[in-house]
Amino acid sequence: NTTSISNGIEMNVVAAMSDQEVVVVYLTLRDTEQKGRLDDTLQLVDFSTESTRLGQEAERVFSHAEVLWYDPQTQTATLRLIGQGLHGIENSKFSLSVRALLAGREEYSSIATGYTLADVCAFNPLPTVSYPADVSSYSTSGLLSEKLSDLVEQGKMPVLNKNEQAPFSVAQFPWFEVENIAVVDNFLHVRVAYDQDMGRFNQLYLQLGKNDKNDDAAVLETSELSMDIAYYEPDDQHRYPALQEQIIAIPGEMLYQDIGIFADVITYDQYLEGSWDATFEIENAQEYSVTQECSIDMDTWTIDRVTISPIGVSVSGKGELLAYSVAPNIIVKRVDGSTIECNSSSVTTNEDSILFKNIFETPLKTEDIECVIINDVSLSFFNAES
Repeated sequence: NTTSISNGIEMNVVAAMSDQEVVVVYLTLRDTEQKGRLDDTLQLVDFSTESTRLGQEAERVFSHAEVLWYDPQTQTATLRLIGQGLHGIENSKFSLSVRALLAGREEYSSIATGYTLADVCAFNPLPTVSYPADVSSYSTSGLLSEKLSDLVEQGKMPVLNKNEQAPFSVAQFPWFEVENIAVVDNFLHVRVAYDQDMGRFNQLYLQLGKNDKNDDAAVLETSELSMDIAYYEPDDQHRYPALQEQIIAIPGEMLYQDIGIFADVITYDQYLEGSWDATFEIENAQEYSVTQECSIDMDTWTIDRVTISPIGVSVSGKGELLAYSVAPNIIVKRVDGSTIECNSSSVTTNEDSILFKNIFETPLKTEDIECVIINDVSLSFFNAES
């Protein structure tokens, strides 16, 4: 059954196919109750795939789903799952299970918290810290990324202990709480706890900036470290950060009273649980593929083959792909002269083999494609042999 309804949301798998290089699944989600719960920021946050033929490999085929478009009149979102093609995936039956959806994404940039580093030092002049022995997840950015990573790996990066009187809060975002804040070794440390509701999905990024309301470019370029130090694990399959230490290097050329604390925030206003299940067969797109041999000089490599399928265009070649190498500019034209949109692309290399893959927004009949133009070289497919 390719259609499933749960919690007033209908899921329908409308197409699924593979050409060995990639596998794509197109599905729609419609709010049958017309409550405005879906939009173009829709995400599948809890989904899985199974296939009797492929076993555990089927679980790793798809990593995420992307929204192609949203129709507000019918309250229907069209999504696409893209995965790497697997040998034997064609004509196999797949099961898709979805258990939760997110929508209503909002982004807030450079929110002034009203606190400066001078306020932080006055509140907590002698912070107590501990040193976590094992940090399983962290990320760094900025010029000091390597140094920050080394400190974490060596167990030398301190984290704050909880302080019941931490003054820092942003009232409009109740899903997180600052349990402590302090300056340690010229780094701002902020201990953040997330609730087990929307705190699992909403995101907080703290920053430093000029404490000047008249400066539009207030945020400072700094080095940052974020460490997850505790998790919420509702079951064996899911784990969410419950406690996080955000650490920001403090610029040395400014006074503490001139440095404010800012926040970038991403929130969602819809979290929908349900049981959406669909079973479908992966169609073999290779049966409709058409290939043209060619020789197009790309300086450090040469395109020797172009293949079109209902999924997209594959440009293959030999040589070396370097940072300065020329990438193919691919234009696909229909028989009626119109241009076909490709809104997803990837490149893979294997020794001297190079493959550029452009995926069509929706599946197409290959006989509707007249030619592919690559860097002003036109390859005709209308009379090509498959």
